[in-house]
Amino acid sequence: MARKKLGITQAELAKRIGLSRTSITNIERGRQKVLLHQIFELAGALGSSIDALLPDDPVENGSKGIEEIKGFDQDMSQKEIRWMKSVIRGTSAGKK
Repeated sequence: MARKKLGITQAELAKRIGLSRTSITNIERGRQKVLLHQIFELAGALGSSIDALLPDDPVENGSKGIEEIKGFDQDMSQKEIRWMKSVIRGTSAGKK
């Protein structure tokens, strides 16, 4: 929705962040996973906040909750885990 609101094509967005147009199509349709650094790049290219690109409630939208993603916290500090959960949940917890 953010891309369409800006009036840019998938090809243009792909070029801005170094992905293929097909990748943008697949991301928009939920067929391709997006890496964390790509979310930052997408947000920057779209002039959007990261949380605006994430679902309000991943579980309600059919995605796994962060606690269900095996190994998500493997190499993360407790502070980073709290921050990641807060970003995904759209809360301010973990920013301290």
